[in-house]
Amino acid sequence: MRKVLLAVKENELPEYMLHYASNLCQRIEAGLDVLWIATNQPIPQILTNFLKNTRQIPCQLIQCSGEPAVEIQRYVYSDQHIVMIVMHSMETWQGSNPRFWEKLPCPVVVVNQVPK
Repeated sequence: MRKVLLAVKENELPEYMLHYASNLCQRIEAGLDVLWIATNQPIPQILTNFLKNTRQIPCQLIQCSGEPAVEIQRYVYSDQHIVMIVMHSMETWQGSNPRFWEKLPCPVVVVNQVPK
């Protein structure tokens, strides 16, 4: 089954990202893997509720605490079913070379909130 990877760092989980990723998965008929990258931070309640209440798509939570770009790369290369990465603004993913994102084996979708 195809899957979308939602990469989330601690203190960076806007609710619209969850809705965007969920809608995207429904449109392309894919599952959702949520990569929670945090050091000593509990999983936010909004994410717990989302995973518990999302029944339309298969979801999986993966927790890790390393350098975000490395963790994303490691996960994407370990799962050949990942077809897309969804993440918040690339500017906040410090320590990663812009060329790094170009070399990943799937597209990266950067989600910013659309003005209402």
